[in-house]
Amino acid sequence: MLAGDVGPTRVVVRDGTVASRWFLPEDEPLDDRYADLFPSVDGLFELIESSLREGVEVVEAKYDPALGYPVRVTIGGSPAVDGSVVYEVSDFSAESD
Repeated sequence: MLAGDVGPTRVVVRDGTVASRWFLPEDEPLDDRYADLFPSVDGLFELIESSLREGVEVVEAKYDPALGYPVRVTIGGSPAVDGSVVYEVSDFSAESD
């Protein structure tokens, strides 16, 4: 399932900790060994910062103009080049219990 383009994944965060990750639209749970590949929004900020510190050749981020969270992050090169990764955040919602 993780070769090439993975597609949409739902990441649920509760109290600052990732509670679950699911591949969509099948609602198939993500195997824990791949969990680090699907960060929370806070994890995306950390990924951007660490990539900049490490001097990664390409680090691009676009942010939501109202809330400031990353909506698209490219790390390592253009999406057409092997070794790069692109994260897109959509349907983001902050809910409280």
